[in-house]
Amino acid sequence: MLSPTSYLADFHLLTLFLLSTAIFAHGYSLNDERSAAKSSKPTSDCQSCCDNVCGTADCLRTALSLIEHMNAEADPCTDFAEFACGNFYKTASFPKDRSRVTRFSNLYNKNLDVMREIISEKSMPGDCAYETNMKNLYKSCMDEAKIEEIGIEPYLSTEYAREWPTLIGQNWPGESDFNLDKVITRYFRIFIHPFFSYFMRPGLKNSSTYMIYVDNPHLYLPRENYMQPRNDTVLLALETYLRDLAIELGADHAVAAQDAKDVVNLEIELAKITVPREKTRDFFKQYNPTTLAEFAKNYSYVDFANAFREMFCTANILLEDDQEINIKFPSYFKQLQDVINHSDKRRKCTWKSPGDETRNQIDYRMISKRYRNALLLAKTYPSADCYSDHVPMVGKFKLKLKKNSKPFTNIKFDLAILKTNQTIREKYQFSVQNKFEASGDAEEVEQQWENFKSAIMEAATEVIPKVKRKAKQKWMTEEILNLMEERRCAKGNKEKYEQIHKKVQEKCNMSKENWINEKCKEIEQQRKHAPQTMYRNIEEITGKRTFLSTGCIKAMNGDIIIDKEKILESGQNTQENSLKMTEKITTS
Repeated sequence: MLSPTSYLADFHLLTLFLLSTAIFAHGYSLNDERSAAKSSKPTSDCQSCCDNVCGTADCLRTALSLIEHMNAEADPCTDFAEFACGNFYKTASFPKDRSRVTRFSNLYNKNLDVMREIISEKSMPGDCAYETNMKNLYKSCMDEAKIEEIGIEPYLSTEYAREWPTLIGQNWPGESDFNLDKVITRYFRIFIHPFFSYFMRPGLKNSSTYMIYVDNPHLYLPRENYMQPRNDTVLLALETYLRDLAIELGADHAVAAQDAKDVVNLEIELAKITVPREKTRDFFKQYNPTTLAEFAKNYSYVDFANAFREMFCTANILLEDDQEINIKFPSYFKQLQDVINHSDKRRKCTWKSPGDETRNQIDYRMISKRYRNALLLAKTYPSADCYSDHVPMVGKFKLKLKKNSKPFTNIKFDLAILKTNQTIREKYQFSVQNKFEASGDAEEVEQQWENFKSAIMEAATEVIPKVKRKAKQKWMTEEILNLMEERRCAKGNKEKYEQIHKKVQEKCNMSKENWINEKCKEIEQQRKHAPQTMYRNIEEITGKRTFLSTGCIKAMNGDIIIDKEKILESGQNTQENSLKMTEKITTS
């Protein structure tokens, strides 16, 4: 049994141990905090570097989006498109109503959905005038029954239809009082731009200010079509389209035909003075800044300055004389004066709505009368992204079936067998002779030749076997070829076709894998004893490839060099190493 003194001694020892442990832990924690603070303190170089990096939530989300669409495993010097957008190519979906998809497509679609929700709501007393107008326009466009009821009467009652020479006919009064400046100004107010197009963008050399960019006009067709002969089918189709459109709106047939012809001729003249697409790649040649006053002074044959001012006044914006304007192609405006002066007034007034500015939603009415009852319903999709001056339309039609003849297929016979197989050769000769004699005697040489040719083909079909289908891939088997033929015959049955297609894919993958494994075994055996055969087998597996120089310069460690001084230093080192190697070879 322990004495009280021993208990007291043990208690003192335990107390001392606990105190020393607490002091040690506290000191360790303080030292850890100091070291952590010291290590977390940024250096001056890191701080200066981080000052130029955006670290907001929006920047981080954008950076993450860019990284998600990249393929870091690809070599940017070999395939930069795959490096920058590889994962986007694999993950992006392609809707059926789109002709292109970009990284901004989702954002564009979201904005459309938000805008659709806004304009679908009812008008409220506190709404702005433009909000009320948008909602009313959307509501009127969605009321298709009302549109069909009133037809095209609202357009025919506008001043634009009342002054259209084609609808007025031969008694158009504009020959005496037509004023091109007033017409252009009036149409600029509704954002229709005859003779040229324009857009607003930041300055090419000063992005802090916006400039008005004046560009080539929007024509109905690409410039290449207008360079064709006048009787080209595309130009004639455009002329027919314009004529039929005017007739549907109530124009006289003869007047519509003549005016449509004049409009196409005017577009041809305009296309001749526009700049070709291949010469629009150099953006610096398209930088020709001037002011609104200088623009009006240099091209005074039309009052373009007043038209611009009237258009911007619709948004309560006053254009000053010193407003910057960039004329992308001055040569076009220098030649435009001659085209306008040589065109009569009627043609200039008729050509007032370029193709890219007119949204034609009545094309389905222009079906010929024979097929007009086949159209049951038509709906338009104005938000679809396809470069066209027409609104894409989806309709329901009554189908009228037509018997189609199958295309002619050239039959290949195994003619080589006639040299090796005497039985087939004699049988073929006997068959040709009998068929030719049975055709009878013909007096004309052409008829004799037709009979002889017919005898040859009929005998070949009966006697000579057809050439067997050869596999394009060396790993292709006869079983796979038979499955492919069975799949081809099952195109009319979708379910059966998919089942056979799945089998074909499985067989192809399995056969290819087995073929590659066998080749790899051969390569392993040939590695020591037959290197030439080994390399041929390797090329057979991988395929012969030619690698072009990408222009990238790499250092000795494989890193890509961009800095000019480092490139010069690398070239100098390479040259010195080459000289040293030459000296070693010489001395040895």
